[in-house]
Amino acid sequence: MRYLVIVLLLFLESCSSGTGEQSWILAEELFHQGKYKESIRQFQKVVEADPKSEIGQRAFIRMAEIQNIYLSDYENSIKSYRHFILRSTDRDLILFSQEQIATIQFKKIGDYKGAIKSYEILLNYRPKLKNQDEILHQIGECYFRLLNFEKSLFFFKKQLEEYPDSAYAEETLFEISNVYFTKGDYSKAIEAYLEVIRRFPRGKFAVSARFGIASSYEEQDQLEKAYLLLKEIEDVYPNKEAIRTKMKHLLNRKISSKR
Repeated sequence: MRYLVIVLLLFLESCSSGTGEQSWILAEELFHQGKYKESIRQFQKVVEADPKSEIGQRAFIRMAEIQNIYLSDYENSIKSYRHFILRSTDRDLILFSQEQIATIQFKKIGDYKGAIKSYEILLNYRPKLKNQDEILHQIGECYFRLLNFEKSLFFFKKQLEEYPDSAYAEETLFEISNVYFTKGDYSKAIEAYLEVIRRFPRGKFAVSARFGIASSYEEQDQLEKAYLLLKEIEDVYPNKEAIRTKMKHLLNRKISSKR
Protein backbone atom coordinates (compact mmCIF):
# COMPACT_ATOMS: atom_id res chain seq x y z
CA MET A 1 0.00 0.00 0.00
CA ARG A 2 1.38 3.32 -1.07
CA TYR A 3 0.71 5.15 2.18
CA LEU A 4 2.83 2.60 4.09
CA VAL A 5 5.76 3.33 1.80
CA ILE A 6 5.36 7.01 2.53
CA VAL A 7 5.26 6.28 6.27
CA LEU A 8 8.64 4.59 6.01
CA LEU A 9 10.05 7.43 3.93
CA LEU A 10 8.85 9.98 6.42
CA PHE A 11 10.33 8.11 9.34
CA LEU A 12 13.66 7.30 7.73
CA GLU A 13 14.17 10.69 6.11
CA SER A 14 13.15 12.78 9.09
CA CYS A 15 15.96 15.01 10.16
CA SER A 16 16.90 15.78 13.72
CA SER A 17 14.89 18.67 15.05
CA GLY A 18 14.78 18.14 18.82
CA THR A 19 11.21 18.30 20.06
CA GLY A 20 9.87 17.74 16.56
CA GLU A 21 11.71 14.45 16.18
CA GLN A 22 10.63 13.26 19.63
CA SER A 23 7.01 14.13 18.86
CA TRP A 24 7.28 12.24 15.55
CA ILE A 25 8.47 9.06 17.29
CA LEU A 26 5.72 9.35 19.90
CA ALA A 27 3.11 10.01 17.18
CA GLU A 28 4.14 6.80 15.38
CA GLU A 29 4.00 4.80 18.61
CA LEU A 30 0.49 6.09 19.31
CA PHE A 31 -0.54 5.31 15.75
CA HIS A 32 0.58 1.68 16.04
CA GLN A 33 -1.37 1.44 19.30
CA GLY A 34 -4.49 2.51 17.41
CA LYS A 35 -4.65 5.84 19.24
CA TYR A 36 -5.19 7.87 16.11
CA LYS A 37 -6.44 11.14 17.59
CA GLU A 38 -3.57 11.21 20.08
CA SER A 39 -1.19 10.47 17.20
CA ILE A 40 -2.59 13.44 15.27
CA ARG A 41 -1.94 15.72 18.24
CA GLN A 42 1.70 14.67 18.34
CA PHE A 43 2.13 15.24 14.60
CA GLN A 44 0.66 18.71 15.14
CA LYS A 45 3.44 19.29 17.68
CA VAL A 46 5.97 18.32 14.99
CA VAL A 47 4.52 21.05 12.78
CA GLU A 48 4.49 23.59 15.61
CA ALA A 49 8.14 22.82 16.46
CA ASP A 50 9.37 23.71 12.98
CA PRO A 51 6.70 24.21 10.30
CA LYS A 52 9.25 25.08 7.61
CA SER A 53 11.42 22.00 8.06
CA GLU A 54 11.05 18.89 5.92
CA ILE A 55 9.86 16.84 8.88
CA GLY A 56 7.38 19.59 9.77
CA GLN A 57 6.00 19.69 6.23
CA ARG A 58 5.70 15.95 5.93
CA ALA A 59 3.90 15.66 9.21
CA PHE A 60 0.96 17.18 7.33
CA ILE A 61 0.90 14.16 4.97
CA ARG A 62 1.02 11.74 7.87
CA MET A 63 -1.86 13.54 9.55
CA ALA A 64 -3.81 13.62 6.30
CA GLU A 65 -3.46 9.86 5.82
CA ILE A 66 -4.57 9.06 9.36
CA GLN A 67 -7.50 11.48 9.12
CA ASN A 68 -8.56 9.98 5.81
CA ILE A 69 -8.02 6.25 6.32
CA TYR A 70 -8.45 5.72 10.05
CA LEU A 71 -10.67 8.55 11.28
CA SER A 72 -12.82 9.23 8.19
CA ASP A 73 -12.20 12.90 8.94
CA TYR A 74 -12.20 13.87 5.30
CA GLU A 75 -12.50 17.63 5.70
CA ASN A 76 -9.41 17.88 7.91
CA SER A 77 -7.57 15.36 5.74
CA ILE A 78 -8.05 17.64 2.74
CA LYS A 79 -6.86 20.62 4.82
CA SER A 80 -3.73 18.73 5.88
CA TYR A 81 -2.90 17.76 2.31
CA ARG A 82 -3.39 21.36 1.21
CA HIS A 83 -1.12 22.64 3.98
CA PHE A 84 1.58 20.30 2.70
CA ILE A 85 1.10 21.40 -0.93
CA LEU A 86 1.46 25.07 0.05
CA ARG A 87 4.72 24.45 1.91
CA SER A 88 6.51 21.73 -0.04
CA THR A 89 8.69 21.72 -3.16
CA ASP A 90 8.66 17.92 -3.49
CA ARG A 91 6.86 17.45 -6.82
CA ASP A 92 6.10 13.75 -6.34
CA LEU A 93 4.55 14.22 -2.91
CA ILE A 94 2.67 17.32 -4.06
CA LEU A 95 1.15 15.25 -6.88
CA PHE A 96 0.36 12.45 -4.46
CA SER A 97 -1.38 14.91 -2.14
CA GLN A 98 -3.36 16.49 -4.96
CA GLU A 99 -4.48 13.05 -6.15
CA GLN A 100 -5.58 12.17 -2.63
CA ILE A 101 -7.63 15.37 -2.35
CA ALA A 102 -9.37 14.62 -5.65
CA THR A 103 -10.07 11.03 -4.63
CA ILE A 104 -11.52 12.03 -1.27
CA GLN A 105 -13.75 14.63 -2.89
CA PHE A 106 -14.95 12.25 -5.58
CA LYS A 107 -15.21 8.91 -3.81
CA LYS A 108 -15.58 9.75 -0.12
CA ILE A 109 -17.69 12.90 0.20
CA GLY A 110 -19.33 13.29 -3.21
CA ASP A 111 -18.03 16.81 -3.72
CA TYR A 112 -18.03 16.46 -7.51
CA LYS A 113 -17.52 20.15 -8.26
CA GLY A 114 -14.55 20.26 -5.93
CA ALA A 115 -13.20 17.02 -7.39
CA ILE A 116 -13.39 18.44 -10.92
CA LYS A 117 -11.28 21.43 -9.86
CA SER A 118 -8.77 19.11 -8.20
CA TYR A 119 -8.57 16.79 -11.19
CA GLU A 120 -8.16 19.77 -13.54
CA ILE A 121 -5.12 20.88 -11.54
CA LEU A 122 -3.63 17.43 -12.21
CA LEU A 123 -4.73 17.59 -15.84
CA ASN A 124 -2.80 20.83 -16.36
CA TYR A 125 0.50 19.54 -14.98
CA ARG A 126 3.41 19.66 -17.43
CA PRO A 127 4.90 17.38 -18.49
CA LYS A 128 1.65 15.45 -18.65
CA LEU A 129 1.09 12.84 -15.98
CA LYS A 130 1.18 9.17 -16.91
CA ASN A 131 -2.36 8.62 -15.62
CA GLN A 132 -3.88 11.36 -17.80
CA ASP A 133 -6.43 8.86 -19.14
CA GLU A 134 -7.64 8.10 -15.62
CA ILE A 135 -7.95 11.81 -14.80
CA LEU A 136 -10.04 12.48 -17.90
CA HIS A 137 -12.24 9.51 -17.04
CA GLN A 138 -12.78 10.70 -13.47
CA ILE A 139 -13.71 14.20 -14.63
CA GLY A 140 -16.25 12.63 -16.98
CA GLU A 141 -17.63 10.60 -14.06
CA CYS A 142 -17.95 13.71 -11.91
CA TYR A 143 -19.86 15.62 -14.59
CA PHE A 144 -22.12 12.58 -15.08
CA ARG A 145 -23.00 12.58 -11.39
CA LEU A 146 -23.76 16.30 -11.66
CA LEU A 147 -26.07 15.42 -14.60
CA ASN A 148 -24.02 17.66 -16.87
CA PHE A 149 -24.30 15.24 -19.78
CA GLU A 150 -22.59 17.34 -22.44
CA LYS A 151 -19.43 17.91 -20.42
CA SER A 152 -19.47 14.31 -19.26
CA LEU A 153 -19.56 13.11 -22.87
CA PHE A 154 -16.86 15.62 -23.81
CA PHE A 155 -14.36 14.28 -21.29
CA PHE A 156 -15.24 10.62 -21.85
CA LYS A 157 -14.80 11.02 -25.62
CA LYS A 158 -11.62 13.04 -25.16
CA GLN A 159 -10.20 10.20 -23.09
CA LEU A 160 -11.04 7.66 -25.80
CA GLU A 161 -9.65 9.84 -28.58
CA GLU A 162 -6.36 10.59 -26.83
CA TYR A 163 -5.91 7.18 -25.17
CA PRO A 164 -7.76 4.59 -27.29
CA ASP A 165 -5.85 1.69 -25.72
CA SER A 166 -6.36 2.87 -22.15
CA ALA A 167 -7.28 0.39 -19.44
CA TYR A 168 -10.34 2.60 -18.95
CA ALA A 169 -11.53 2.28 -22.56
CA GLU A 170 -14.20 -0.38 -21.95
CA GLU A 171 -15.57 1.32 -18.84
CA THR A 172 -15.60 4.69 -20.59
CA LEU A 173 -17.54 3.31 -23.55
CA PHE A 174 -20.03 1.79 -21.15
CA GLU A 175 -20.38 5.07 -19.26
CA ILE A 176 -20.97 6.94 -22.52
CA SER A 177 -23.82 4.51 -23.16
CA ASN A 178 -25.21 5.20 -19.70
CA VAL A 179 -25.02 8.95 -20.26
CA TYR A 180 -27.11 8.66 -23.43
CA PHE A 181 -29.58 6.38 -21.65
CA THR A 182 -29.90 8.71 -18.65
CA LYS A 183 -30.47 11.76 -20.84
CA GLY A 184 -33.18 9.85 -22.73
CA ASP A 185 -31.42 9.44 -26.06
CA TYR A 186 -32.18 5.73 -26.36
CA SER A 187 -31.15 5.29 -29.99
CA LYS A 188 -27.67 6.61 -29.28
CA ALA A 189 -27.57 4.59 -26.08
CA ILE A 190 -28.23 1.40 -28.06
CA GLU A 191 -25.50 2.30 -30.56
CA ALA A 192 -23.05 2.95 -27.74
CA TYR A 193 -23.93 -0.27 -25.88
CA LEU A 194 -23.47 -2.21 -29.12
CA GLU A 195 -20.02 -0.62 -29.48
CA VAL A 196 -19.10 -1.91 -26.03
CA ILE A 197 -20.10 -5.43 -27.07
CA ARG A 198 -18.36 -5.15 -30.45
CA ARG A 199 -15.05 -3.98 -29.00
CA PHE A 200 -15.12 -6.00 -25.79
CA PRO A 201 -17.29 -9.09 -26.43
CA ARG A 202 -15.88 -10.89 -23.38
CA GLY A 203 -15.34 -7.80 -21.28
CA LYS A 204 -16.71 -7.17 -17.81
CA PHE A 205 -19.39 -4.80 -19.15
CA ALA A 206 -20.61 -6.94 -22.07
CA VAL A 207 -23.56 -8.47 -20.20
CA SER A 208 -24.48 -5.15 -18.58
CA ALA A 209 -24.38 -3.54 -22.02
CA ARG A 210 -26.96 -6.08 -23.23
CA PHE A 211 -29.09 -5.26 -20.21
CA GLY A 212 -28.74 -1.58 -21.15
CA ILE A 213 -29.90 -2.31 -24.71
CA ALA A 214 -32.94 -4.18 -23.37
CA SER A 215 -33.74 -1.25 -21.07
CA SER A 216 -33.46 1.13 -24.03
CA TYR A 217 -35.82 -1.05 -26.07
CA GLU A 218 -38.27 -0.97 -23.19
CA GLU A 219 -38.15 2.84 -23.08
CA GLN A 220 -38.89 2.81 -26.83
CA ASP A 221 -41.87 0.48 -26.17
CA GLN A 222 -40.18 -2.34 -28.09
CA LEU A 223 -41.28 -4.73 -25.38
CA GLU A 224 -40.84 -7.99 -27.28
CA LYS A 225 -37.26 -7.18 -28.27
CA ALA A 226 -36.48 -6.10 -24.73
CA TYR A 227 -37.91 -9.30 -23.23
CA LEU A 228 -36.12 -11.63 -25.66
CA LEU A 229 -32.77 -9.94 -25.02
CA LEU A 230 -33.21 -10.24 -21.27
CA LYS A 231 -34.11 -13.89 -21.72
CA GLU A 232 -30.79 -14.44 -23.53
CA ILE A 233 -28.76 -13.07 -20.61
CA GLU A 234 -30.95 -14.25 -17.73
CA ASP A 235 -28.56 -17.03 -16.68
CA VAL A 236 -25.41 -14.89 -16.82
CA TYR A 237 -26.68 -11.59 -15.44
CA PRO A 238 -25.21 -11.16 -11.92
CA ASN A 239 -28.37 -9.81 -10.27
CA LYS A 240 -30.90 -12.59 -10.87
CA GLU A 241 -33.65 -10.93 -8.86
CA ALA A 242 -33.34 -7.65 -10.78
CA ILE A 243 -33.47 -9.23 -14.23
CA ARG A 244 -36.38 -11.52 -13.36
CA THR A 245 -38.31 -8.62 -11.87
CA LYS A 246 -37.71 -6.64 -15.04
CA MET A 247 -38.80 -9.56 -17.24
CA LYS A 248 -41.98 -9.98 -15.19
CA HIS A 249 -42.66 -6.27 -15.53
CA LEU A 250 -42.21 -6.50 -19.31
CA LEU A 251 -44.62 -9.43 -19.53
CA ASN A 252 -47.23 -7.49 -17.58
CA ARG A 253 -46.77 -4.50 -19.90
CA LYS A 254 -47.14 -6.73 -22.95
CA ILE A 255 -50.36 -8.22 -21.57
CA SER A 256 -51.74 -4.79 -20.69
CA SER A 257 -50.92 -3.43 -24.14
CA LYS A 258 -53.04 -6.14 -25.80
CA ARG A 259 -56.17 -5.40 -23.80
